[in-house]
Amino acid sequence: MRRFAIKTLEFDKVKDILSEKTATFLGSQAAASLRIESNIAVVKRMHEETGEALFLLNEGKRFPFGGAYDITVDVKRAEIGGILEAAVLLKIMTTAIAIRQMRTFLVDENRCPVLSAISLSLDIFPRLEKQIGNVVDDHGEIKDSASLKLNGLRSAIQIAKNRVRERLNSILHNTENQKYFQDTLVTMRGDRYVIPVKQEYRMNFPGLVHDQSGSWATLFIEPMEIVNLNNDIKRYQSEEK
Repeated sequence: MRRFAIKTLEFDKVKDILSEKTATFLGSQAAASLRIESNIAVVKRMHEETGEALFLLNEGKRFPFGGAYDITVDVKRAEIGGILEAAVLLKIMTTAIAIRQMRTFLVDENRCPVLSAISLSLDIFPRLEKQIGNVVDDHGEIKDSASLKLNGLRSAIQIAKNRVRERLNSILHNTENQKYFQDTLVTMRGDRYVIPVKQEYRMNFPGLVHDQSGSWATLFIEPMEIVNLNNDIKRYQSEEK
């Protein structure tokens, strides 16, 4: 009878449709794993949940699922002492915010006692939200203000980059050097600042060759006088990481 009912009601097709309409990955999994329930008390409760949810939707309410992610793997990694990237921490924070907003949304709905009671089982993490929000920005990057040391390092990186660009621009725009260059643009090769030197003047321009153009007419050279400045940038960036 059970198999006959499942086939006749096209229960699997209904689950597929429901799964496609869920707002989160875990919700989709929950919909796909639904089973026929024969316990009358459980069936009654499930009907009450569905009825209250439909009531809210018909009232024009929208469940605040925005920002919720499947962070199961990330939480497990944290539990065993793994390091989480800033972008992952942002996902955890927005998920925590979504949980808190869902709980508030349902608790405030006095006309939906079943869903309101369920919402009270949702844990909220305001301290975690604040801790992550203090150090991770909206783009999933660590804020300069996350620590005094980080702020100092990023300032040092910017100062060093400015010094390199200023020195290279000075070299490029020196009238005595004009014949050496393909153009007067500072560029990057890898993580090093370089300038484009004509192939035929390689021996006249001391420096480290990092790349060459497809036509071999241009070499991208790091002048010897800025090697130490580029090294400073690299060292600061390693400390920053």
